[in-house]
Amino acid sequence: MKKNNRKKWIAAATALAAVGVLVGTFAWFTSNDQTVNKFEGGVAGNDVEVVETFTPPTDWKPGQTVEKKVGVLNSGTYDSFTRVSLSGKLTKLKDPNGKLTTDVSVLNNKNADQVYLYTYSGSLNGFTEIPSTSLKYTTKDSNEVTTIKDGAPSFTVASGAYAGTYTLRVLVNADGQYTSYWNNPANNTKYYAKVGSYSKDGNTVILQTNPQFEYLDLTPDTPVTVDWLKTKPTVTVQDDGTATVTSNADENIQIHFVNLSKTPTTGKWFYNDDDGYFYYVGKLAPQETTELLIDSVTLNQNADNSYTKVKYDLTINADGIQARKGAPSSDQWVNGTNDTLRTALEDLAN
Repeated sequence: MKKNNRKKWIAAATALAAVGVLVGTFAWFTSNDQTVNKFEGGVAGNDVEVVETFTPPTDWKPGQTVEKKVGVLNSGTYDSFTRVSLSGKLTKLKDPNGKLTTDVSVLNNKNADQVYLYTYSGSLNGFTEIPSTSLKYTTKDSNEVTTIKDGAPSFTVASGAYAGTYTLRVLVNADGQYTSYWNNPANNTKYYAKVGSYSKDGNTVILQTNPQFEYLDLTPDTPVTVDWLKTKPTVTVQDDGTATVTSNADENIQIHFVNLSKTPTTGKWFYNDDDGYFYYVGKLAPQETTELLIDSVTLNQNADNSYTKVKYDLTINADGIQARKGAPSSDQWVNGTNDTLRTALEDLAN
């Protein structure tokens, strides 16, 4: 068997060789190899982050200073320089004066952004409530006809932030002094009420005029928005590195800066009045944070009633650039003619 197989193999090989001779062509083994080297860029534009400690006040009063600690974090993967610009928006009310009215229709379909009811702030110590069964109140129609009704007056707000039924509560103390407020049992909030006069008929107390409530129209006036890069403030740095700057949006908004320097100094912030930026004179490693730039904002104690429910937005804009030689001097960074600042940053660049 093995012998026969060998003969078949020789015959096949001879036949292939014969074909090769007749055709007169040859096939050669070839090889090929390649490698692809991939280079992928990082994502730019998300390598700087404003970090702060700030609790927004909801009842900002004249003379009150609110803590607002602001710094900048290098959240990228390379060394960087950073700078900050500011803008402010101030919104006041068209009419900051409180209004007394018996017309509750002004509250219908209103919400918390349109109307504010003054909460009752009077002292109730020593006062006791008069039962509604011992109350009467007077009303007048369009013809000035007076009607005396039993019980306590009430009104209903159909919808909105103050939806509910408000009933007048009347209280009296041992000296015969009266006070009153509107009460909504749904949230047990006491709202300001004013009644012109009271009279007594035995144990019955009669309210001589229609009870009123006081409210504030929260319709905003046109906001005042100021970009500090366009309207540059005056920044006078004190010897201790602080500066209190009046907001360009309003003279009664004061921003307190810290860690400033009068000349570009490593580890400090420098205000470049050529372009309106606050530059941090320091090279930030990844995940490193600057010294604080701002530590508080104050509403001036001279602010008057026009600042009722005032809203002020202070926007912190932070920029970053890679800390490479040439970057601080480029048109993407230090503008104007401040060569001292450029030199200080270039000396720190990689």
